[in-house]
Amino acid sequence: MIEGNQISVRCAVNSNAFPAPTLTWHRGSTDVTKRTGAFIYDITITGDRTDNTKTLECRATNNNKPPKTASTTLNVEYPPIINALSQQDITEGSHLSVTCEATPGNPNSTTFYWTKVDNSGFGHDGPTLQLPNIQRTSSGTYRCTTENNYSNGERGTDSQAMVINVLYPPTITTLPRQDIIEGRDLSIICHATPGNPSSSTFYWTKVDNLRFRQNGPTLQLPNIQRTSSGTYRCTAENNYSNGVKGKHNPPNVYTMRQQNIIEGRDLSITCQATPGNPNSTTFYWTKVDNSGFRQNGPTLQLPNIQRTSSGTYRCKTENNYNNEVKGSDSQAMVVNVQYQPTIDRRSLQIVNESEKISLTRDIVSNPVSNVSWYYGSQLLKTQPSVTTATYTVENTTCIDTKNYTLLVSNGIGNTVTARVDLIVNCKPTPDISKITLGVTCTTGIEFSTTIIAYPEPQYELQYENGTRNGQMITTITENEVNNFTVRISQDVVEKSSFGVYHLRASNIFGETTVTVNIIKQRTPAIPRNIKVTCKVTGAMVQWISSFNGGSTQNFTVITLSGQDGTSFNNELNDEGENEIHVTYVSNLQPSVTYWFFVSAKNNHGSSSSKAISCTTLKGYFKTFVNSTCVV
Repeated sequence: MIEGNQISVRCAVNSNAFPAPTLTWHRGSTDVTKRTGAFIYDITITGDRTDNTKTLECRATNNNKPPKTASTTLNVEYPPIINALSQQDITEGSHLSVTCEATPGNPNSTTFYWTKVDNSGFGHDGPTLQLPNIQRTSSGTYRCTTENNYSNGERGTDSQAMVINVLYPPTITTLPRQDIIEGRDLSIICHATPGNPSSSTFYWTKVDNLRFRQNGPTLQLPNIQRTSSGTYRCTAENNYSNGVKGKHNPPNVYTMRQQNIIEGRDLSITCQATPGNPNSTTFYWTKVDNSGFRQNGPTLQLPNIQRTSSGTYRCKTENNYNNEVKGSDSQAMVVNVQYQPTIDRRSLQIVNESEKISLTRDIVSNPVSNVSWYYGSQLLKTQPSVTTATYTVENTTCIDTKNYTLLVSNGIGNTVTARVDLIVNCKPTPDISKITLGVTCTTGIEFSTTIIAYPEPQYELQYENGTRNGQMITTITENEVNNFTVRISQDVVEKSSFGVYHLRASNIFGETTVTVNIIKQRTPAIPRNIKVTCKVTGAMVQWISSFNGGSTQNFTVITLSGQDGTSFNNELNDEGENEIHVTYVSNLQPSVTYWFFVSAKNNHGSSSSKAISCTTLKGYFKTFVNSTCVV
């Protein structure tokens, strides 16, 4: 129901009730019974917002028995109520913002809008009336209206009027130049169009004499002398209701924040200002470090901006007073052009072994960059917010000759990379210092070694006594700038081919020797460093391979049971000399001592290690009876 409207509510009881029941009506806790009758009773109620959500209840009783009740909840719909609005006295050129506030009605969803009494075309939706840079023509009566929508399609509404009184200063009529002969009397009347309020006060001042002042609209200079020449100013004021005096004043430029922009984009910034008096405002831009830069208008346009455009710009505003003097104000704004990093290019760096080296690259970027040093996929170092990237190797070795990668990013554009090359001068270092090679008359001789060195080494192969084998063919291959493979071969093996050779490799930083022992093929050397670790039903067997006798060898792990003599054999291929080999022997019995041998075999025979005993661990068995676990 809507507030103020009446509705009739009926309460009906069964007609055969005996004795006839007595009915009463209750609104909340208040008895609102107005009449009585037999069996059917009506009540008329008027909508009142104070009754909203209260319960209207009908009670029927006879013979003083407990009453029967029926009830309904009242939904009283009513409009919102606007809080009182006070008159707004505001200075011309200011920004007016007034928010209309209201106590919500029912329903509580409220719509606000503003109208102007003397302007049917004016409309502003929302609770806040915004009148930026208000002018005297905006004076008048405005009305805030609020509405809510009732369930029957009607609207609840309320409104309040508010007077806006725009205050502005008087405007002085232009004063012409006065040429007068010395000794005469000068009398000049200053005229002005009244402002709001209309009462004006006049006074005169002299630009070059701060102590000179004459009150009133008329400037009187009797018996004028040459020393009285100069510029005089007539000022007209009126007093606003807020105590401010209405007079000419310059515009006021809004504070501007720093502009961060990516190089290559277009920058467009509009300077805003509160108008002065008069309110006609001229804008232009200058650059602090460039006296030749000027852009007219409120908007600074810098298309396809470059890093050289970074700096401090100043927006300047001016208005012209009636006396040809200018009022002015300005604000500075920093333009910060951001750009992705660039890394300076440098040639590779060469350092002697054991010396300290610092790899550096200068980085030009804005903002400063984060740096990561990599070797391949291995991260070596990170440096946050730097302009120079540095990676230091304290004590260089031959293996520090690398191509490092420098990754640089600052959040602008893509990550930039650069290759940084380091070469370490070092004497030759072979991957192995002793080589034993078993050959036959039909296999030929072929072996190689890898040498790390810089610069590339010279090499020579000699017998132990210093003589040379003229049938040996030697070659060297560069794998990397400091990594070389020396290969030596001989197709036909003679008796004189056997023996000990010295492969000497040298450069200006030193020399190294690889001892090569060429022997006839034979049975393999015995596997060494045998280790056995017993489990419950198995054992882990580990050993190191020895020289294969010059021919391909295979390994067999022999396991003997100390309980019944049962034996097991596990075979394994050779992974190379001096390599760790591991195999697992399974299907052993718990708590039994076993003996383990490792045998090496090639086509010339076999050799076996000493036996090592090991007892398997005690086993644990579980039996389940009636869902109970017994160990």
